[in-house]
Amino acid sequence: MKKIIIFFILLVSFGQIVSGQKKDGYFSIQGDLSEIKTKFKKAVLLYPLPNEYITDTVTIVDQKFSFSGKVPYPTMASIKYLKEEKGASNVPFILPIFLESGSIKINAVDGQLNHIKVSGSSSHNEFERLKIKNDLFLNDVIEPLGKRIKEVSALKDTAKLAELRKLLLEEINRSRESIYLGYVKENPTSVIIYYCLIEGGGIPFSPARIKPYYEGLAAKEKQSIQGKSIREIFESGVRVKPGNLAPDFTLNTPTGKDMTLSSLKGKYVFIDFWASWCAPCRKEVPNVLKAFSNYKQKGFEVLAVSLDEPGSRDKWIKAIHADQSSAFIHVINRKGSINDVAKKYGVSQIPASFLVNPEGKNIAYISIKHHQAFI
Repeated sequence: MKKIIIFFILLVSFGQIVSGQKKDGYFSIQGDLSEIKTKFKKAVLLYPLPNEYITDTVTIVDQKFSFSGKVPYPTMASIKYLKEEKGASNVPFILPIFLESGSIKINAVDGQLNHIKVSGSSSHNEFERLKIKNDLFLNDVIEPLGKRIKEVSALKDTAKLAELRKLLLEEINRSRESIYLGYVKENPTSVIIYYCLIEGGGIPFSPARIKPYYEGLAAKEKQSIQGKSIREIFESGVRVKPGNLAPDFTLNTPTGKDMTLSSLKGKYVFIDFWASWCAPCRKEVPNVLKAFSNYKQKGFEVLAVSLDEPGSRDKWIKAIHADQSSAFIHVINRKGSINDVAKKYGVSQIPASFLVNPEGKNIAYISIKHHQAFI
């Protein structure tokens, strides 16, 4: 069963300062993929800092590449490998990796793309141990359930399909609580506990599910940059509670102009968080277009907030045209900054939407069940 699980903002921005982290914070990455037959052209490293989101691109020469930078604490990142050939089949390979100061090496050990070895990062070693547990669960439970769902879907048995989808979510949440939140409980000072808290939040993400585990942490962990980020999630849940004023924000439109939410007072505003890479989001566009067509004469606006990565403006614009959604008001989020609207609204999975009334108050939070991508 194809998984639509992607790391970014809330997932990738957590780690913690520990005694094993070198004080200078500098890291270097040396990659060697020479044993892999697939030829790669570029490698893109993406990782967050407290007030910005870094995207670093290098050319791969003879299947070798290198990166360097500085991180204040171990943090989840990703390396995206782009192939030489062009076309729709050129899907990049993405390697999740925990960054920390020191020398990190990436090697292909047996010629298999999925068997890349990362060494030199103790935080990545912890992540790998959890990944092995999660992969076993996916193979033993999720894959068979996914095949069964596909079979029942073909038979158009809607009642059985709903039952199986419910079971799927229950199994995923049970496993995430066991694997990730269980790890937090057993390893409360680990460098990856904040990543585990977010993963343990389940589908749909539930702040209430992780709060007891967060409250069980020592004061030092709670007061760290990452601990405060978790606290922000709980606070955002209060901010966007129905009946409260929707947090105001100003973001750029495709033409570079500022668009402020409060400028739309007097109208019903459907704030829709999405991204060009999120297939479930784009699958919902026809439904949103239909609602917009039915209610636009009654003062209904769609404010589409893109969560595309920095530097992906062309993909964002192309998706708008492809989905025929240019009638919406489009703006793009500013990741890792004080204007990070997704963080302000506590968005950890997309599609996610908020309906705001003419007085600027939240009416409802809308999450599309069974069609969510993690960010």
